[in-house]
Formats: sequence, C-alpha cells, structure tokens
Amino acid sequence: HPYTKALLQSIPRVQSESREMLASITGSIPHPYDRPSGCAFNPRCPSFIEGTCDVGEPESITIGSDHQVSCFLYQEG
Repeated sequence: HPYTKALLQSIPRVQSESREMLASITGSIPHPYDRPSGCAFNPRCPSFIEGTCDVGEPESITIGSDHQVSCFLYQEG
C-alpha cells in the first residue's frame, strides 16, 4: 500500500548521517471534518488514479494469509 511504503521510508536508518533529512509524506493531512471524497489518502498518494481513488473508498481485501489492504491498486477488476 502506498501509505505503508511512505511510512517505512520515513523511518530513520541506523547507519544514516545524524543530520540527514528524513523522508516525509508529501502534501497536507486533510482536516478530519473536511475529508476528501474517495480514499482518504488520495490527495497525498503517489499512485493516485483519477476517477477511481477520488470517487469511492476501496474495500478491504486479503492479500496474504494474515494481511489486508484497502487500496484500488490491489483490487481485481
């Protein structure tokens, strides 16, 4: 999932330089009372699909024995 990948990229590395800038997720967090239509992560998602991610919320699907994801990138279609 794009959000999970972005979170993992923002973790400080043990062997990184002490003044190295941490990766961050681009964009602004939407206000809780003014959420975007469709997927809540769509304004900040690098894999945004216009006409899909901004229209409906993705269903939660199982992608492994103990993993689920709610993302249109993983929906069968």
